[in-house]
Amino acid sequence: MYTDYGLEETVYRAMPVSTKQEELTISFLVSTRNAIPMDAVDVMFLFRLVQSGLIFMAMAAGIVCLWHIFYFRRKSCANSGTSFGIVFAGFVHLIICVRMLSIAEEPVVLPNQAPAHLCLDYTIQALYANSIVYIFILHNLIFNHAQTTVGALFIWILSIGSIYTGLVLIWDTSGAQDVAHLNQRNFLSFTDSPKGRLEAFVSVCEKHLSSEITNVMIEYLILYLPVIIIVTWALARNFMQTREVSMLKLDILSNKECVTNSKTCDCVKLNTVLVAVLVNSAILLFLAKPGYMLYACLTSGYFRDIIPSILQTVLFTHICSQYICKVIVQRRREIQTQQVCKCETENSATV
Repeated sequence: MYTDYGLEETVYRAMPVSTKQEELTISFLVSTRNAIPMDAVDVMFLFRLVQSGLIFMAMAAGIVCLWHIFYFRRKSCANSGTSFGIVFAGFVHLIICVRMLSIAEEPVVLPNQAPAHLCLDYTIQALYANSIVYIFILHNLIFNHAQTTVGALFIWILSIGSIYTGLVLIWDTSGAQDVAHLNQRNFLSFTDSPKGRLEAFVSVCEKHLSSEITNVMIEYLILYLPVIIIVTWALARNFMQTREVSMLKLDILSNKECVTNSKTCDCVKLNTVLVAVLVNSAILLFLAKPGYMLYACLTSGYFRDIIPSILQTVLFTHICSQYICKVIVQRRREIQTQQVCKCETENSATV
């Protein structure tokens, strides 16, 4: 966008810099008198190119996974519903984040005022996407480890009901914060010299810690506490049977239905991936986020709640990449190996 301010012409450009599409966009001012060197402009263009490429690759991977699950695994794999739901939640979250980023990049022009940027709240969308992933994991853990169907249903109603209640409460308490704010301290200066100025525009709104205490308590006590209880209960059940306490022993994806059909359920290969999802969630939500908020409390008191969105982005890309590698690519290699072995056996028999 080119704006004429009398004798001095200012060139305004908005470009993304972060590999996470929902976090940062670069905004830099170029003065015709004291211009930033062209190398900096090239770097900004490279940042935007890399980010656009990562977004395209993530969306393409999501489409491939959803298409493969729906057309090739929905009948042969009993876990296809779980895999589809988890990938679909991350795919929708990615689309929403890209759309919100595009809105934040465009300056809003108000009458008799300078162009201003929007900062948006990514927390609600990320919490819903993360909760859907946890609901599918809890569903499988409950019905794979419960002794009776009645007991499994009772535990399922309590845990899923708790998560649903938490989402509704957070949605209600955050209703007034969904309205975007203009110029809410969302610029971070990287360089400021006579040759030019380089600033990062943060599209995520700042929140004051004191106003978010209620939402944080609901998030941890009602959303995450059922996950901790069910995972601990499943580990205890495994310990009673195997005398081993290991996250890798959790049966999130079951192979029982596939065995009865004399077929290999490739989706079961993602069991360790979902275990890694639980471990990564625990690290980010119970170590990184509290530490980040504690630092905000000791300094300015303001923080940007980007951890849930980063978590969902990481989980989505990790699950999609592992599905493509372990289910699609590895399965094709197994089929090719079987065909080669079959041909060698037939040739030896003929000889």
